[in-house]
Amino acid sequence: METRNKKIGELKYAVNFDFTKLKKFELYRRKDNRFFRFIVYDGKNYDDLYSYLQDGDDEIKIPQENKLKVGFVYNINGKGCFTKIDMHNIDMIISGNPYVVVNGEKLFQAFNFEVAKWLLLNYPGISVKNLPEINNNMVSAKSYDSVEMLEQVPVGSCFRTHNIWILPNRFRNNEIRIDQIPDEVIESCIASEDCYQEFEVFTGNSLKGIRMYGFEEAPIVEARYKDVIIDNYRAYLKNENDLWAEYSLINHKFYTDFIYTNIEAHPSEGKTVAYLNDIKIVLHDKRDIKGYNIVLKDGFFGLENGKGELVLENIYDWISASEKGYEVFKNGKYGLVNKEGKFILSCIYDQIIVKNPLSPIYYACKDNLWGIVGDYDFIYSDFKDELPNDENYEKAINQYINQKYKQHRLIDTVVQFIDKKKGIIYMKLKNFDKEFRIKKHDLPDNIYNDITSSYVRGALYHLSKSALKVDDKGILKFSYSDRVKWMDYQQKLRSINEGDTFSGAVYKLTPKEALVKLENGLIGSAELNGKVLNIDDSVHCQVISKSHKLILKLLESV
Repeated sequence: METRNKKIGELKYAVNFDFTKLKKFELYRRKDNRFFRFIVYDGKNYDDLYSYLQDGDDEIKIPQENKLKVGFVYNINGKGCFTKIDMHNIDMIISGNPYVVVNGEKLFQAFNFEVAKWLLLNYPGISVKNLPEINNNMVSAKSYDSVEMLEQVPVGSCFRTHNIWILPNRFRNNEIRIDQIPDEVIESCIASEDCYQEFEVFTGNSLKGIRMYGFEEAPIVEARYKDVIIDNYRAYLKNENDLWAEYSLINHKFYTDFIYTNIEAHPSEGKTVAYLNDIKIVLHDKRDIKGYNIVLKDGFFGLENGKGELVLENIYDWISASEKGYEVFKNGKYGLVNKEGKFILSCIYDQIIVKNPLSPIYYACKDNLWGIVGDYDFIYSDFKDELPNDENYEKAINQYINQKYKQHRLIDTVVQFIDKKKGIIYMKLKNFDKEFRIKKHDLPDNIYNDITSSYVRGALYHLSKSALKVDDKGILKFSYSDRVKWMDYQQKLRSINEGDTFSGAVYKLTPKEALVKLENGLIGSAELNGKVLNIDDSVHCQVISKSHKLILKLLESV
């Protein structure tokens, strides 16, 4: 009885659920166990939009209000990016994510052949489509607008035996009466199997291949493999020697040779694990938002982007997706590559321990000695015989914070709670498990009022990055005035271009260079190249570079 009621409930949503009239909704994709949220921006619900789409993941970047358009639907896509939805494509979105989530329950947005037939008979002017054709890029999805056209579908086809039919969104309305559908039609829908995967494994001559669901005549991969695993838009094929290879169902090519001794797909975790004899390699992880693929070429591993270009040269013994991006291994040494394919730790370590995936600080073993290092191999704790303890790690974090303070760099922070009665804002560092407080008197009155009136417009804008340092007692000290000064400085820096010329005065001297304070307040360094200068001397400079710091060239006086 429960199954019957659920199926009837699904059917009600499948024919009457008009997504274009909803303010927000959630869809589910069963094949890789993922949820997708959608919300309409109405010009007043920015805070709701922000919290609903971000859903606690502060790595997701959502634009400010002035970047959004009123009346449009927004979503976080499969790559963790904020995106605008074209409602003309809503049927494609439903076909890819065919379950609507209602009060935590996942309801399938499709029905079977008999229901489709009943709809065409009783509601002239509508049409139905099917999921396999919508999802198949090699064919054009038909609009079945008559019973005669519908009955041309072969009797044994999955189009007749599975729940694969959908009603295009523009035909959904509250006038379709589910209670008028005959019991035998309802029962046939309940008995039908839900089709949720775009691809299917088929068997021929005791071997397996892959084809688009419901299209027997056009296999994507011929039936010549002992086993096949489909995971999202990738497949893993097992040959006659019991070895596995990774295959792209988008690019229709092999990413590796047949080298893996086993494959484990974990869709609910968003993870695929391979084994190279006794070595465990994470091929894909839900944190992989760049869409890179681990490839094997000429006997060595590399990273390839979606265009088939190597973003990391194929010179490594193995590469594994990790919490930080990718772990690489060569000649007995480990390194870390970020999600952009750039090294954050060189491949020089005997072992690397990522204590916190968000943190830029790691335990590392080198030449059998342990130390604490940061991004780009910065050493926070000297290498010694023993593994550093939590106290050493905390000191490294404090050193990192003070290092950023000296560089006038803001640190990512998160507002946890605002106690308006006590005038206290409870904060934490985004990338560290370290909390601090901001009191009302630490902020200008207008800024405090802005923060307490709107979390997103106020707190997020003013406190998502903070100027912080650590005192001798290990206590975090917050300075809003420093934040304003540093942001003003960075804005000035962004406004200049290489080749621009400025007047300035010598601020500090070393044997080889002069620090020059320009007329706009920026400070840059210029090589002396034998020129003799004194403090406060007036100079004329040209901007050479501003990538990491402001580099100037001294010009002859004009």
